[in-house]
Amino acid sequence: MTSITIFGTGNMGQAIAGVLARGGADIQHVGSLDTDARIAGDIVVLAVPYPALAAIADSYGDQLAGKTVVDITNPLDFSTFDALVVPVGSSAAAGLQERLPEAKVLKAFNTNFAATLASGTVGGQPTTVLVAGDDAGAKTALIDAVQAGGLAAVDAGALSRARAGGPGLPAADPRRVREDRLDGRVHPREVTSGRSPSSPRTPAVVLTAARPPASVGA
Repeated sequence: MTSITIFGTGNMGQAIAGVLARGGADIQHVGSLDTDARIAGDIVVLAVPYPALAAIADSYGDQLAGKTVVDITNPLDFSTFDALVVPVGSSAAAGLQERLPEAKVLKAFNTNFAATLASGTVGGQPTTVLVAGDDAGAKTALIDAVQAGGLAAVDAGALSRARAGGPGLPAADPRRVREDRLDGRVHPREVTSGRSPSSPRTPAVVLTAARPPASVGA
C-alpha cells in the first residue's frame, strides 16, 4: 500500500487526500504549522500556501531526504495578487528542490480546483493532474496513485517546466486566480475564466490526458 503524508488540512489538502485514499493509499495528515511530526509517507504532498514551504523544509529537511515531495503552490505575492514572488526563470518547485537537495521534488495539483479534484470531472471531462519532475520513478508513483483514485494524470516533463512565466498554461495568472482557504490563509488556485471575483468561475482550459500543455506553470 502506498503511504502518503499531506501537509495542510484545508480545501486542497482534503481534496487531494480524498483522491489518493480512493486509490487505496494510506494517508497521514500533518498541520502546516506543526514542526515536530514524524513523517510516515514515502510521498509527501505540501498542500500549503507558498510562504509555508521554507518553514516546512527547514523543520523537516532531514526526514524529507529520499522522499518524493510534491509542491502544489502558486507563488503569488499575497499582499497584492498582481505578481509572482520567485525570480524570472525560476519557480517555487525549483526553490524547494534547492532547499531539499536529497528529496525528489515534483510539481502537481497547482492547476486544479479542490472541487474538481473531488468531483473527478471538469466540463464533462476527467479531471487531469499535471505532474512535472526530474525523477521518473517519483513521477510514475504519483501518477499511479492519482490514476488509482479515478483521475487522469499526465507526465508534464522535467521540473524546469514548472518555471514561472514558462510557455503554455500559466498556473496562476494573478489577475485570474481562485482563492481557497488553507489553514486560515488565502491560497491561490487554478487559472479561471477571467470573470470578476464575485462571478461564477469556470476553468479557462479543459485539460485532458491526450493534450498536455507545454508547462505546468509556477
